[in-house]
Amino acid sequence: MPSQAWARLWALYFLTGSSLAYAEGAGKRGSAAASEQTMEQGASALAAKDYALALSTLTQAYRTYQNPRVLFHLGALAAAEQRTVDAQDLLQRFLADATVDPADPLQEQARKLLATLQVKEAGELLLSAPRGALIEVDGRVVGALPLPRPLLQATGTHVVAISQGKWRAQQEVKVQTARTCEVRFKSGSPVVVVTVPPAVLVLTKGVEAPLQDKLEQSLPVLLKRENLVPVLAASAQRYFGALAKCSSTATCLKPAKEFGADSVLLSKLTRARGGDGKAAATYQLEIELLDVAVGAVAARNQTQCDRCTPESLTTHFGSAVSKLLSQSVERGRSELSITSTPAGAEVVVNQQPMGKTPLTKMVFSGAVALQVRLDGYVTDERTLETKPGDTQQVDVTLKTEQEPEPSALLSTEGLGQPKRPMWRLAVGGAAIGVGVGMLGLGIAALYLDNRCVDSGQPSLGDPLANCRPDGLSEARFYQTQSLGIGLTVVGSALAIGGAVLLALPPKRASIQAFALPAASGLHLGLRARF
Repeated sequence: MPSQAWARLWALYFLTGSSLAYAEGAGKRGSAAASEQTMEQGASALAAKDYALALSTLTQAYRTYQNPRVLFHLGALAAAEQRTVDAQDLLQRFLADATVDPADPLQEQARKLLATLQVKEAGELLLSAPRGALIEVDGRVVGALPLPRPLLQATGTHVVAISQGKWRAQQEVKVQTARTCEVRFKSGSPVVVVTVPPAVLVLTKGVEAPLQDKLEQSLPVLLKRENLVPVLAASAQRYFGALAKCSSTATCLKPAKEFGADSVLLSKLTRARGGDGKAAATYQLEIELLDVAVGAVAARNQTQCDRCTPESLTTHFGSAVSKLLSQSVERGRSELSITSTPAGAEVVVNQQPMGKTPLTKMVFSGAVALQVRLDGYVTDERTLETKPGDTQQVDVTLKTEQEPEPSALLSTEGLGQPKRPMWRLAVGGAAIGVGVGMLGLGIAALYLDNRCVDSGQPSLGDPLANCRPDGLSEARFYQTQSLGIGLTVVGSALAIGGAVLLALPPKRASIQAFALPAASGLHLGLRARF
């Protein structure tokens, strides 16, 4: 092709490209101007408390041109309608947008408005979709990708939609309090992938606030490599006040379960000597990782960082956490499915109460000391060997504490001789003793009846003649018949009653029923009292 033709072709291409670029720039400038004008109309409708008009006008403005200043007005509208979490989300993303002029007066208004909003339970949505795609939540336009920060949404179920040109996809998403949910859209496809990465609750104690912030900010990248999402204490404690007192395994387990965390990273940093939080110093670092599903510490580590600056301490902290995570993974987990007869027995794993049967529980792999106990039954104790990834079914039949052997139920041998009550022994013995004494006195009284007092001879015939041999002295003789009869009767009754109390056998337990094993096909009803 002649050189003049090439020159004309390049000139035509340049002029065409310039014209297209000019037209595209003019279109964008026109869209921005139209969006600005529409936004002002929406702001005026909001000031007039015409919320329906404000919403439609502001939404139209943002669809025309994704001006982040529209988000401020949408946030103010949400606050006016008492949609607190929506207002916080829109205002925070407006303040985080790097394209907004820091001197824009709307920034100060956004900060003041945010300060008036109450804390409501909410979680974050991390969206992945083509750049420039429009985002809608529950039918409302809330922004466009990429976002300067994740979407903040009230706890509960929401419908998230992404649109770009003619393509549109939507998905129902469940938002959990203080948790991050990842939602991935693929351009041109209706398929949406929703995942909730395991959450690690991060609690750092014992250091100055600036240094604590620096340590916590180093964790997201590290934990992201392990497919974990960190939840900082400041964020979690907004919704779960019990986490404020969480400082050990015992105090962290219950609130961490309620929060829904998969693990808890507890770290305590103390300055041993030197430094002031800015210069080099020696630090003692104690960290442990609590596995919430297992209910025990998965790994712990204690290190010292000598002559550490805040920057080198951050590196040291990250290395220690990475080592701790590796130790936790290496331990492995197994699953125990425990049932008991009767049900409702308490399960103790490695001396830690875990719940009641039936129970499915994760444990660290290896030797597991298991106890299943229930009042009135003999505790079942055993040691299990578990392997990573295994599931073991454990069925426990508890025996009653007084349960005899089957052969003993067919014989009275070995049942033992029951003892008489002490009161019967005491009363019976006393009655016999007193009765015998009274019986003896009664017999003596009968023997002496009508006998002379002086001679002891019986006064037969004329008592006076027999009892006065000299005929001069006064006659005296015994008259004890009535007394003797009374003593004899009462003494005999007491002695017999005491003997009866001692002689009666004590009561024995009754065997109400007994059944031979079902395999014999014979059932024997037995009722006896010994």
